[in-house]
Parts: sequence; C-alpha cells; structure tokens
Amino acid sequence: MPNQTPAREPTSPLLVTVRYVLPIAVVVAGLIFFLTDPTVRNFEGPAALIGAGLSVLLLNVLHRAGVRGDVDRDREAAARSYFDAHGHWPDEARQAGGMSK
Repeated sequence: MPNQTPAREPTSPLLVTVRYVLPIAVVVAGLIFFLTDPTVRNFEGPAALIGAGLSVLLLNVLHRAGVRGDVDRDREAAARSYFDAHGHWPDEARQAGGMSK
C-alpha cells in the first residue's frame, strides 16, 4: 500500500475523439452556423448545437469526477484493511521510525 502509484488514464484515439474532439467540433459548428447568419430569427439551431457540445463536455467531466471518487474509496478501503491487519495506518509506518527516542 505505501508505494502505490496512480494508474495512468487511458488515451486511446477513440477516447480522445469522444472526450475532446467531438464536443469542440459540435460547438465550433454551432458558432460557424451562427456567424453565417447572426440574426435572432436563426439563432435557435446554432444555440442547440453549442448547448449539445457543451453538454457532452460536461458529461465527460462529471463521469471522470465520479470515477476518481471510486478510486479514492478503493484506496481508503485498502488503508482500512491495512489498519485492521497491522494496528496502524500505512503512512504511520514510515513515521514510526523517526518518532522513537
């Protein structure tokens, strides 16, 4: 437990495309449609595209935050089982040598 390194996030091309390229492309398409005819009458379509792109981006952020919380809970559960087995927390084992007089 003491020398755990955080897992690397997957960076497959499809994942990067869905996570970043797709929302940016949809927002840019909405901006381009608005700039071609910037009247209030024709703003609903571009606004819907911009909103859709931003919602995809927000869903990706919220999903990643939820997954990060699962990793933190798993790390806490492992620390608690270490405490149950050894009687001290994993990070206290390193400090115990420096605390003795």
